[in-house]
Amino acid sequence: MGVRVWAALAAVLALCGCTTTEEANVAMRADWIGRSSDDFFSAYGPPYQRYDRQDGGTIYSWRGGETERFVPAQFTTVGEGRERKSTIVVTDADGNSVVETRTRSEEPQRIMTAPPRSESLYCEAQITADADGIIRSIGATGDTDGEGLSFSRCGELFKPDA
Repeated sequence: MGVRVWAALAAVLALCGCTTTEEANVAMRADWIGRSSDDFFSAYGPPYQRYDRQDGGTIYSWRGGETERFVPAQFTTVGEGRERKSTIVVTDADGNSVVETRTRSEEPQRIMTAPPRSESLYCEAQITADADGIIRSIGATGDTDGEGLSFSRCGELFKPDA
């Protein structure tokens, strides 16, 4: 097989392993509902906000998996490469006129369409625990792309079963 076929096959296989936010939600629910919120925070870090409910339970806002990704500048090519010809008359040392044609190649112009930047990657979740600290609901409330080809930073952190 050609290199292009192998590259296309590799891209398809890589995308098959990508996780969406909804798949991450399913995995979080399967792994954490019915378990202690203290266990979750011990594993993934403390919440950044909490709201005490009247029934004795607590709603937590949690954010984790924070990292930065560098995105290089994006360019587009405008126009086509072309050759420019110019004709000049040159007088040699003997006084004779000589016609010279010169050809100069011009490259297509590249224009920056997006400057280089840094992107923050993270997963945010809302966790509701009952009065005993047992998780009753959990779900992503904010999810960026993951590192590499992944569609979900939460999916990278909570790795659903394949």
